[in-house]
Amino acid sequence: MSARLASRSGDSAQDVLLTRAGHLAALDCAYDDFLVAIEADLAERGDEHDAGIQLVRLGSDVLGISPENNPPPVVSWLKNDQSNRFLLDLHEGSICFNGHFPSRPILPGIVQLHWSVVLARLCYGFSGLPTKILRLKFHKPAIPPRALELRLELTDRATVTIKSNSHQCVHASGTLIFDPTS
Repeated sequence: MSARLASRSGDSAQDVLLTRAGHLAALDCAYDDFLVAIEADLAERGDEHDAGIQLVRLGSDVLGISPENNPPPVVSWLKNDQSNRFLLDLHEGSICFNGHFPSRPILPGIVQLHWSVVLARLCYGFSGLPTKILRLKFHKPAIPPRALELRLELTDRATVTIKSNSHQCVHASGTLIFDPTS
């Protein structure tokens, strides 16, 4: 794994912000190994931290999503003109796992779809809901704790392909069709 995966946020000794290298590294190994690599990276640079780091979520000022709308737990965002990659930090205690399922939490498909729509609207300026959802498939359950990457790709004026994946696993894929006039 590469060095410089994260930097301290300054709020607390265990809060860290991911770098681009950290975002990409999260997909190269198991979640626990990823956190250990961040701790080692910080220690190598002499950053003091307590055991058990916490990835800092991007705030509503960065995402442009109101906190009342329960934004996804985004800890990193890589973007270019047509493609956006969001790294989400999933934990059992998150409200999105309530009741689904008490003994074995699984990220509900409807939550993944909702996050895709919210982030597609943010990235590409759509104001409404999709008019069609095509080929939506949930391949494997997303079970916490996990770093999940949600990729959005604008393929034409109103079509967004979505894919969520984590280390060696595709969780969901599909296509959102928006009204190009909205």
